[in-house]
Amino acid sequence: MSNDLAFLAGGGAAARMIRQRDWSGHPLGSPGTWPTELRTALSLVLNSPESMLLTWGPGLHFFFNDAYR
Repeated sequence: MSNDLAFLAGGGAAARMIRQRDWSGHPLGSPGTWPTELRTALSLVLNSPESMLLTWGPGLHFFFNDAYR
């Protein structure tokens, strides 16, 4: 995994879904270019044993962890 995607390490199936998605046409762009604040918050969500979700940006893009899924 490249260093710019290190925030997805240990995130289970939800992180795998993020890594596998084609983000080229998405408003957020490639995960490697996401703001540090989003990457940090998402890493916390993905690695939490509690059911969690995160919405981000004006479009309220929705992310969740394995427990939520």
